[in-house]
Amino acid sequence: MSILNELYHEWYEMKSGNRPEIGEAQRRFDEVWGRVEKELGAECAEELWDRIFAYMNEECSNEFQAGFRLGAQLMQELHLSAALIGTSTPPAASPANRAQPQE
Repeated sequence: MSILNELYHEWYEMKSGNRPEIGEAQRRFDEVWGRVEKELGAECAEELWDRIFAYMNEECSNEFQAGFRLGAQLMQELHLSAALIGTSTPPAASPANRAQPQE
């Protein structure tokens, strides 16, 4: 298993319910899912759910990996630019480059 998969599947902890939108989305989903179970039957609805879950898990894993790579590339670029100008602090992190509060 790659390090990205290990991070995603073993260390990543989704914290649901932190935002009100998540609870509202869950309520709306439960409402619709109840209708799906009635129309398709419990067995078919369960199979549909399993397939949706597997697909979304792969989608989330791909997005996680892409974001991780982007973050790593950004850090590498900051480190390289700091090395090129001869400082140990990346330019974006230096006090001179920090945004000043607007008055």
